[in-house]
Amino acid sequence: MLHDLLKVKHFLTFCVIHKNMELNERLRELRREKGLTLKQVSCALQLTLNAYANYEYGIREPSVDVIKRLCGFYNVSADYLLGIKDD
Repeated sequence: MLHDLLKVKHFLTFCVIHKNMELNERLRELRREKGLTLKQVSCALQLTLNAYANYEYGIREPSVDVIKRLCGFYNVSADYLLGIKDD
């Protein structure tokens, strides 16, 4: 029973990371294009370094408020950031 629960937990974790893959890859790409560090972006967005790093690593999803700030900072649409559109 415990083994089955661990399998389910592992699967759900994989799904969450896979779902976030496009968002976190875009965040990393945009940051690198600007030549910025994780710390510089987190300070500019008034986020903790850990919070921003978690978005880039696909561990957590940003809130709507943070998505708005990210779009403004990187000058991209939410559709682009979320992988809905590629331009």
